[in-house]
Amino acid sequence: MTLTPNTGYHVKSLKVAGTTRTDDLTDGANGSKTYTFTLKKDTTVEADFEADSTGPVDPTPVTHTVTVNKTGNGTVTLAPAATPEENVYTYNENTEITVTVT
Repeated sequence: MTLTPNTGYHVKSLKVAGTTRTDDLTDGANGSKTYTFTLKKDTTVEADFEADSTGPVDPTPVTHTVTVNKTGNGTVTLAPAATPEENVYTYNENTEITVTVT
């Protein structure tokens, strides 16, 4: 099994069938941890993830909207492409946007 924490978190502990297995974890990519066991009966797995002392706690990105209003004939295109709700486009903060008017 592989335990992969969200951004701003790390694997604190792992219990398999009531036994702590944290010391038996193998390090993987991006903070993930791997543990291998042979299943011989119904088993409960408990993974505990803990917030890092530094870094983001909430992995939800900050978003902002771009409202496009136009009059007359022509098109307004935003890149990167996004699907607008009405004429409002939503992007993650710090996204570089190119506006093309034709």
